[in-house]
Amino acid sequence: MLDELDSVDWSAVSHAYGAALDVPGQLRALLSTDEAERDSARLALFSNIWNRGMVYPATIQALPFLIDLLEHDATPDRRGLVGLVAFIMSGEEHCEVHEATQRLDPISGVPIIPACDIDRRLSDTSPVVAAIRRIGARAVPTLLRYLKHSDSDARVVAAIGLSSQYSSADVIAPALRAAIAAETCVATRKYLAMELAKLEEGRA
Repeated sequence: MLDELDSVDWSAVSHAYGAALDVPGQLRALLSTDEAERDSARLALFSNIWNRGMVYPATIQALPFLIDLLEHDATPDRRGLVGLVAFIMSGEEHCEVHEATQRLDPISGVPIIPACDIDRRLSDTSPVVAAIRRIGARAVPTLLRYLKHSDSDARVVAAIGLSSQYSSADVIAPALRAAIAAETCVATRKYLAMELAKLEEGRA
């Protein structure tokens, strides 16, 4: 699962705190026999390659390994890992997270275009987010299975990851509708419906 980990130049890609030199060790620690070590590594990855909704160049490199771990039967704590993968799949860059609130020019009253919107004139989304969405497509079949998980939190985080996969909406939307119809928890049904709405809006 992690055979190619050392082929990545982690010093050349950044995460929330700088060069991603700590990421390969944290990925390896997810397979540790020590539960505390696994938990610590997962929390560290939740902080550095996915930070309050943001993803980074290092996230692109880490995501394929995380998906491999999630899909492998020998990986411990896969229930916890699915949340990390799903949140990464739905992640955005700094601009989308921190400039989501529209700001107005104090003199003209005209909306100020965020700096990162300049890049979007050539692309519908940022290169980092586009790469995350593309790689995340590999995890769609696994997350679809988690929509039927016995843990309601697992069902919700699976939906969060799936709702950003617009290219697979024809498969995901019916699965989400079926999950909503089968859901017995009112709060969980609400969250699933919210993610279905995001999917439908994104593919429109």
